Amino acid sequence: MTLNDFEYFCFSVFYCRKAEVIEALKSLELVWTNKSFTYIDIQPFSLTDCNWYPLSYNPVVLKICLFETKDLRTVMISNIQEGAHSLFWNLATGLKVEAIAIRTSSKTTGDDIMNDLMYLNNGEEQRYVRTMTDPSWEFFEKGKPLWFEDVSLYTKRYKKDRMNRRIIVNYCLKLGLEVDSPDFWKAPEATMIEIKTCKQDVSHKGNGHLPPGIYEIL
Repeated sequence: MTLNDFEYFCFSVFYCRKAEVIEALKSLELVWTNKSFTYIDIQPFSLTDCNWYPLSYNPVVLKICLFETKDLRTVMISNIQEGAHSLFWNLATGLKVEAIAIRTSSKTTGDDIMNDLMYLNNGEEQRYVRTMTDPSWEFFEKGKPLWFEDVSLYTKRYKKDRMNRRIIVNYCLKLGLEVDSPDFWKAPEATMIEIKTCKQDVSHKGNGHLPPGIYEIL
């Protein structure tokens, strides 16, 4: 299986080892005292282990899966429709490494189409590009274009042609992320993390009770 087997797919890539991402998660665990974290090892891993499609807008339990690519980058997949962007942001800003978050739709007509790419480095967002329907087609970009982007696409007449599944896959290939290959989505081992809000303690719920730069999830 690959991302092309899904109508909608989202994932993130951190330019560091999985152990570093897990260490960053455990640091967040100390801050999010109203949440329980359960870590589950999977050996071996394939994309079929993430059997939570279609994705939920508001899952009772946030599930993420972490595995390493052959060049020792870490991929994160989640069971939430928005791609666990808040968690991605917290991890990327804490780790201060290069990190990319991608959401992509294969369909080209209808509602709820999203194709976007977010790039962070050194704890800061440096690039964001998006096409989406809301309900009509919209295109948005901010930050300096990255070396792998084809900026000529962003002037195409039809906004839906400026960023789509094919373009995103091509960008990933330029980055050495062979997302169209089933082998990319396999690994000798992976870690599944389940994050659940504890009903007995909601005193830290809400961004106002969290340290600066740390954002709430779910």
